[in-house]
Amino acid sequence: MDYHRPVAYSTVATVIGNLCDKGLARRELGDRAGHPGSGVWWYRAARPQTEHIGELIAAMLDYSPSPTAALAHALATARVAIQLNDVVHLGVMCRAAQSEGKAGP
Repeated sequence: MDYHRPVAYSTVATVIGNLCDKGLARRELGDRAGHPGSGVWWYRAARPQTEHIGELIAAMLDYSPSPTAALAHALATARVAIQLNDVVHLGVMCRAAQSEGKAGP
């Protein structure tokens, strides 16, 4: 991040605390390697980024009058190259997840 002034410790602590409260981040009390004394909080994402993004996409598709067309348009206009084999693999994963009672891959 590029800030014109330093970000206060309390601001970072508040934001990461809010993320933990919402279930988007997890924290664990751990040791500081090579430093005796009290432990420190270690933070990490609560789930993989791809899973979070996938749920956001699914929520957006819920509002589309034509989810299939919206997804096809998104794939066609993606800023990254998506190979046909990837799309076929995605379809196989979706069908497998649906047969297991899940919403998606």
